[in-house]
Amino acid sequence: MGAIDATGAPAGAAQTYTGPAIAKLTSPADSDHDGIDDCTDILQGAKLDAKVHPAYDAGCYRGGYPPANRGACIDVVWRAFKNAGYDLKDMVDANQENDYLAFRSRMAVTAHCRFDVSRVPSGVLKPWRF
Repeated sequence: MGAIDATGAPAGAAQTYTGPAIAKLTSPADSDHDGIDDCTDILQGAKLDAKVHPAYDAGCYRGGYPPANRGACIDVVWRAFKNAGYDLKDMVDANQENDYLAFRSRMAVTAHCRFDVSRVPSGVLKPWRF
């Protein structure tokens, strides 16, 4: 018997959403000025990353980002945001600088990896506090 994924389907099998219709969200913002609203850009970025099928890797990388063919769950998020013109690491670094004591109390910062946007525990960040 072959491997099965978390949904019970054969590993690698195509999945199709069959639930109720999902409303399309758009944004008045276009941060990268490409003529595509940010919500659509972020969704497209996530889909592009999913097509690459990065190998799971929760390692720490110099500069905070793993290569395109590797990563963990949050790497889909920063890559999607990058597609819309946002640099999530810069945004998180600014958040950390604005409230370092709160950040430090929840996050172990090590010498070899001062901060890695893709390896931060849930609840550490205060999104969009800029």
